[in-house]
Amino acid sequence: MAPRLGCAFAIALVALAGPIAPRSAGVDEIPLPTPGSGDWRPLVFRGIANQTRYTLETFEGMKVAKAESGCGASGLVLRPDAIRLDQTPLLSWRWRVDRGLDVSEEQTKAGDDFAARVYLLFELDKSRASTLQRLRHRLAKLIYGEDIPGSALNFVWTSRLPVGTVWDNPFEPSSKMIALAQGANTGWRRETVDVVARYRELFGTPIPRLLGLAIMSDSDNSCQRTEARFADFKFLSPAEVDEQDAE
Repeated sequence: MAPRLGCAFAIALVALAGPIAPRSAGVDEIPLPTPGSGDWRPLVFRGIANQTRYTLETFEGMKVAKAESGCGASGLVLRPDAIRLDQTPLLSWRWRVDRGLDVSEEQTKAGDDFAARVYLLFELDKSRASTLQRLRHRLAKLIYGEDIPGSALNFVWTSRLPVGTVWDNPFEPSSKMIALAQGANTGWRRETVDVVARYRELFGTPIPRLLGLAIMSDSDNSCQRTEARFADFKFLSPAEVDEQDAE
C-alpha cells in the first residue's frame, strides 16, 4: 500500500491554492467545466509513483473526462468559489465505469481503491473542532501555506459494497464515504445529491464553506487497472430539479 494521507485531505495540500471560480449561468443552475478543462487542476499524491491518466474526449456525443488507472492514483480538483450552497445545494453529474475493480475489503486502508470518486471538501469549522483538530489544522497551514479541509463527503463507485453503504474513510474519519454505484459496465448514471442535507445527516452540524470539488480513479492499493468517465457537473437549486422532473 502506498503511503498517503486520507485522499480527501491530501487534495488540499496540492490543489487548493489560488481562487478558481466557474462562471455562473444563473441562480438555478451553475454548470462546471468538464474535468480536465477550464480551472480543474491536477492532484498528485506524494509517495505514489504511478498517476491516473485523465484525457478529454468526445464519447457518445458528449464531452467527458476519461480516467485510466493502473496500479496508481491521482485526481483533478476544482475550487468553485462562485457556488453558494444556500442557493444551489444540489450537485449533479454523470459517470460510468467500463472497467471496474475487484476489491474485497473496501472499507479498510488496504482496500481503499475505487474506480470512480467524487469529493466535496469543506472548511474546518473551528467553533466545533477539538483542540487537537485545530492544532493539526494550524500546523498544516504553517507547513503548506494553505487551508486544508476539515471534513469531506466522498461519493464512490464501489467494487462490491452495496449502494447506500456509508462509512468513515479509514485514513481520515472526517471524510465520510457514500456508495452511490456498484459494479461495472452498467452505462451512464446520473447522480444528483443534496450536499447540504447529506452533510447535516452524516456530521450532525451545519455545513461549512465549500473549499473544493474533486474527482479520482485510483488503484494503487490493489494494483489493478480501471477505466471510468466523468461528465456534466453542475450545481442546481431544488426548483431547477423540480422543473426538470416535471418535463
